[in-house]
Amino acid sequence: MNAATNRLDIGIDDTDSLKGGCTTYVAYCVIKGIAKELGLQVNDYPCLVRLNPNFPPKTKGNGAIRLSVRLDGVDLESLIETVTRIVRKHSRIEDEGTEPAIAFYSVGPDQQELHDFYRLVLVEVVSPEEGVRLADDLGIKMIYLKDLKKGVVGSLAALGADLSGDHTFELLAYRTEGMWGKRRLVDEHSVIAMDQETSPLTFNNYDYTNRRVLITPHGPDPILVGIRGETPEILTRAFEMLRFGEQVDGYAIFKTNQGTDAHFEALKHRPMARMSPFSVACFSGDISRRPVVIRGGHVLFSVESKGAEMPVVCFAESGGLTKKARELELGDRVRVCGGTRSKGASICLNLERLEIVTVSVKKARRPPMCSHCGRRCKSKGLRQGYACPECGRLFRRPQIATVERALEPGTYLPDAGSMRHLAKPLSRVGLEKPRGRVAPLIQNWLK
Repeated sequence: MNAATNRLDIGIDDTDSLKGGCTTYVAYCVIKGIAKELGLQVNDYPCLVRLNPNFPPKTKGNGAIRLSVRLDGVDLESLIETVTRIVRKHSRIEDEGTEPAIAFYSVGPDQQELHDFYRLVLVEVVSPEEGVRLADDLGIKMIYLKDLKKGVVGSLAALGADLSGDHTFELLAYRTEGMWGKRRLVDEHSVIAMDQETSPLTFNNYDYTNRRVLITPHGPDPILVGIRGETPEILTRAFEMLRFGEQVDGYAIFKTNQGTDAHFEALKHRPMARMSPFSVACFSGDISRRPVVIRGGHVLFSVESKGAEMPVVCFAESGGLTKKARELELGDRVRVCGGTRSKGASICLNLERLEIVTVSVKKARRPPMCSHCGRRCKSKGLRQGYACPECGRLFRRPQIATVERALEPGTYLPDAGSMRHLAKPLSRVGLEKPRGRVAPLIQNWLK
């Protein structure tokens, strides 16, 4: 690690478990702690980096954190000691499966290897051994709070996350410790009013289909609400519109890759033959097996692409997306995106995004119309033709008619409450940020 470099990036991952904790809260405590103890301020919004959503051991959203500071004369070892102590204090180290790691990186001019690693972790399962090798190769100082090192992957990926292109922001407000694990007291009507006032500059606040608040998590973690949007300013405005039945301990605004389809954008050209379980995949093809509804209300169909056939599952919880999947027909041209799973000896795709490119023409056999009296004929039985009920004339062949289909080309997503963190909602189309846009820290980004 080059101690002469003034800018230091800190990556943090795997501090929480299903029993509690939150890596964003750990970062919030680090920001507050180094300011109080060392007089150091972060010089950019902390980054909340979502990674491969299919990673099996993930707790909630598979998120890691990056903080960026300027040393400004502060001893590097003192900073490392302070950060490590704060992370240790607020991590769920005692919980099984939690393996916190902290990466300290003196930022150099060439970050390509870290960028490549970030894109890899967005779409595949990467072993801790690969992360350890990269940290050693780049001279990145790693601190592991347990013997196992799973957190190295996310902490390095956070360092390499390139958010200079499209990105969003999230304001995360935290609860007082005495309220952790209790029902969150957020007024639903104020959430709806906030959403109607600030949308589409904020998104996924409320699921109107299922009448459900989306800005409140449901676990025992310290988060009270998380509001996602396009700018820090709209988030503070939205937060001020909410009404709470409990005290807010503080909040911070994070820059994120949420709502950007970063996991799909990271895919270049990945042939179906190279797909492995728990990876991210997108491919185009034709519907080769009609949708069938299986146990639980899920929908199963197949897509043929470049001579290979991929089973696709759309879960019932996807709501409107599931209804669209049921309307697919043989020959429809589609692009499907989602996460892969093992299905026996083969791979199937769990659908997250359905793009219908073209809709095939559907034909149906119907009894013919009588050419004499204009009445619809009736079948006389299998292979016996048709007879007019009015005049008795016989006809051998059915009428082949085109069936009008309700399904139209377009992009279809799950209901808001079932969308993954990385998925781009349709409301964001046209709001993507150009590369190089920088949002300066606003005065009240941290409280």
